[in-house]
Amino acid sequence: MSTLLLTNILLMMPVVFSIVKQMQKRKKKAWELLMNKNGHSDFIWMRVQLICECWEASDTKGKEKFLNLAMQDHIDNGLARELAIHKGAP
Repeated sequence: MSTLLLTNILLMMPVVFSIVKQMQKRKKKAWELLMNKNGHSDFIWMRVQLICECWEASDTKGKEKFLNLAMQDHIDNGLARELAIHKGAP
């Protein structure tokens, strides 16, 4: 690599890190806004749309993981109980 190219790359790195950091902050803010239960009434529909898009874009393994997370959330909130299923039992 030429020194000029290397110098340009090194000079651009702080800019790239800054952009990535800002994107992460915006992503976090957007997620907090969507998950705010006291927010605007349209936010629930935005969450539903987000969930539906994730579901449609996921493969079988992703759908299984999504359902397991949803069930775990129900268990953690006391809305469901985990069943003990033993393999090999009649």
